[in-house]
Amino acid sequence: SAERARQTQVQQQAQQQQAAADSSQYQPLSKEAPDYPERALNKGIEGDCTVVYDVSPQGKVVNPQVQGSCHPLFMRPSLAAAETFRYQPRIVEGRAVMVSGVKNTFHYRIK
Repeated sequence: SAERARQTQVQQQAQQQQAAADSSQYQPLSKEAPDYPERALNKGIEGDCTVVYDVSPQGKVVNPQVQGSCHPLFMRPSLAAAETFRYQPRIVEGRAVMVSGVKNTFHYRIK
């Protein structure tokens, strides 16, 4: 029935919102640090780069995008590193769901 379909849609939206609300504590099972770009290293450039992305029901990063100010030299390695992350699938009411708006900030510091 149309009413049942509407209720299902509302439940799915609520699940996605709940998953998104929990995403700030959502940590990857595995993550690799990005490579420090040689040109940035040679020029002594440091900085932070925040990447925001969704995590698929399979725990893979999808749609990574740089958010805010990020030095151009840090964009590509940050996006590439984010794509290597693997997450525990988020389970809501027994089903794996997409988690939207997960953020990770990469800190580039010369030691």
